[in-house]
Amino acid sequence: MDRFNYRIDLHSTASRHMDVDLCFKQYWVNAKGYHPELSALIYQYGNRQFEGGVLMPFTPLEGETWTNFISYGFEDIKREDNFLGLSHYIPWTRLKAGFDYKLKIRQRDYFLTFAYSKINVGESVEYNDMTDWYYDTITANEISYYATDREETEAGARILFPYRNMKIALDGLYKLIQPVESEERYHEAKISLELMF
Repeated sequence: MDRFNYRIDLHSTASRHMDVDLCFKQYWVNAKGYHPELSALIYQYGNRQFEGGVLMPFTPLEGETWTNFISYGFEDIKREDNFLGLSHYIPWTRLKAGFDYKLKIRQRDYFLTFAYSKINVGESVEYNDMTDWYYDTITANEISYYATDREETEAGARILFPYRNMKIALDGLYKLIQPVESEERYHEAKISLELMF
């Protein structure tokens, strides 16, 4: 598996309490799978993401920062199963807006985030003439999810504090996913504990 990513930030000070930043980032993943005995390529996966946006950090007090942001990006997924002759390609664009809040009290950092995304899917390409049970029960549902125009609303919190010679981070994220022109609603929640030493 090959991974490549970069981020460029262009920083400008608008006033004593406010900055304006331009941000560009790209993420790329390419994975290949080979048959264990025949040394033949049987699977390929690719995911590309490119995003550009504007961030406006506002610092009213020392240790407190509000950051408003808006961004626009492109992403696509391409999967090929050479063994079964299956493939699908799904491109989409994402418009995202939201804010982050950071508060530092003594040695503890508190973070809150809220964001809204509008995802518009482009023309998908799918070859699925020779499907199997796994494709029919799992992959087809996954393709259906990625190939649906949707709105995503997310809210998260993070607490970072020192402990002995380490730092501990507690994270929580909730996401509401709403397909456009549908009554369906999906919920996603993540909770994590991170030790940094």
